[in-house]
Order: sequence, then structure tokens, then C-alpha cells
Amino acid sequence: MAEDPELRRLRDQVRNLEAQVAFARRGALGGGGTGGAGCVIAMVALVGLVGAAGALAFIVMRSDASRSYEAPRAEAEARARAVAEQRAAMCDAQIARLQAELAARAAAPVAPPDVVRTSVYGAHVTATSGASHVHVGDACRLDITSHSEAGRLCRVFVECGDRRVYGSVGYGYLPCQVTPDQGVVHAEDDNPTSDGGDPRITIDRITNTATVSDDGPAWSITLAMDAVPE
Repeated sequence: MAEDPELRRLRDQVRNLEAQVAFARRGALGGGGTGGAGCVIAMVALVGLVGAAGALAFIVMRSDASRSYEAPRAEAEARARAVAEQRAAMCDAQIARLQAELAARAAAPVAPPDVVRTSVYGAHVTATSGASHVHVGDACRLDITSHSEAGRLCRVFVECGDRRVYGSVGYGYLPCQVTPDQGVVHAEDDNPTSDGGDPRITIDRITNTATVSDDGPAWSITLAMDAVPE
């Protein structure tokens, strides 16, 4: 199984920050990477401080050769080391926060991937009423696409002969009950459009029947579905 991208991102950030801390504490200041922005900015500022300290020591040494320059240089270096330790401590705090986030992420349950299943069922018309434009005995086809992820809508197309009776362009989505072994066991769309064109439908895999109907104008058809998909 591929590693969670978020876990990989957090691990990379922790490694990058730990490297910055190690460089800072060894005096090898600088380095790049994409770790915490606050630590990166702090390191850049620290490079400037150490450079200024070195320049100060050099100016003191050159301006009066008779005066000792060891004391001001030592003082500047001590100040730089203190700032480096302060910045490293700031990075340590950020590392601790990222490690806590990493541990929480690793401990969280991983949702299984969504499995999309499309099943095609043969069927035939057993009853009609109104202006259905199909006839008893006509052969039909039901395409049912479902998701294993909870809460996802199914999509259904129903065709009888060359006529699409459910699932026109932009429609065909409906709530459904899905099981891992059987796929869709029940689906129902009881919210047709008032002007026709988006019928209601009920699919029951227990009885292997489907009913499609509409109100504008009123019509209905009842289908007997094959027990298993094609």
C-alpha cells in the first residue's frame, strides 16, 4: 500500500528541521529546505548576525593593533552562539509539534479506498400504464454504478429498446444501499421533476423488480430484472 502523502510530508519536515538544528548548533549556519518557515527565517537572520560579529572583531583588530581584540571577538561569538541556541530551541519546539501531528496521523484509522462497481442487468417489461412508449415483454437494460464509500450516490440508466426511460444527461443519481458481496440491494429516487423528464424509480434486488414512473404526463412501467448481472 502506498504511503499516506501527508505522513510523508510531515516526516520530511521533521528531518529538514532536525538538520537545521544540527547545523545551527555546530556553527554551520545556513542550509535550505522546506521545513518550518520561522526556523528558516531565523537561520538567515543569524547568518547576518554572525557576519556582523566577525566584521566587528576585524575592525577592532585593525583599528588598534595594541589593544586586545580577543575579548570583543569572544563576546561577539558568545552572543552569536546564544542566538543560535535560541533559534535552535525554536526549531526544537516546531519539531515537537510536527512529531505530535505525525504520531496522531499515523495512529488515525485509514479509510479503505472507494471501490466503484458497475453492474448491468437484463430485464423485461411486465406492466405499463399511461404514455410509457414501451410494451409488455420489451427487453430492457439497467446499468447500475455504485460506490463502496458510505454516503455516495449511485447512478442508474434504464433503457428499453432504443428508449432511455431513466437517467438522462445530468440525471440518474439516487440514494442506494450497497453491500460488499451483492452491490446495490435497493435504490430509490422519489423526487421527480414537476415538468417530466426526470422520473422516479425504485429498484429492489430482493424481489428483482424495478418500477419507473413520471407525472408529466403520467406513465409507469414495471420491470422484472435478471437475478444476476450480465
